[in-house]
Amino acid sequence: MAVHRAIIPAGMPSLRFVLGGLMLFGTACNQDKIARLEKQNQELAAKVEAILKTANLDAQAKCAQQARIAFSESGLDKQAMRGYTNHYNQRLNKCFVKLNSLKGEGKGLATYKQVQDAFEGKSYAEYFSANIKGEPVWSVKPTVCLVTMQSGEEKYCESDKEFEELVRVYMEQ
Repeated sequence: MAVHRAIIPAGMPSLRFVLGGLMLFGTACNQDKIARLEKQNQELAAKVEAILKTANLDAQAKCAQQARIAFSESGLDKQAMRGYTNHYNQRLNKCFVKLNSLKGEGKGLATYKQVQDAFEGKSYAEYFSANIKGEPVWSVKPTVCLVTMQSGEEKYCESDKEFEELVRVYMEQ
């Protein structure tokens, strides 16, 4: 059996040395590519975040404008102390307005609150309490205290505090 040997002329690098160099060169190239791709990812993420922030600010501005309209069209008693708060709920992609009215007559006090979609007018929560005997406000149970949960379930509540807790899902997220 004949054994063949490759004759490498003097001064020629060995095959192992050449392959090793190619692997190091390839690894260095991959690391450069990975670094460039990671930098591009960071730049894209920053651009997406800026776009989302701008879109969210636009939605909030439109929500505030529509809430003013909903309040002016609400028909709340002009004699009462009245006001509203609005909130653009990004998770639900909806604009909510909470209408408030407080009216005192003699020793009595009537409180009305409603949370609704500012654009659609759909009511999600309603609260009414009439304290006609002049008792402490916290001691009087509301006549109406109803909140429609996100699931569609209607939940009755027993107090102003409970009402405020239940509507947080619309007004704070």
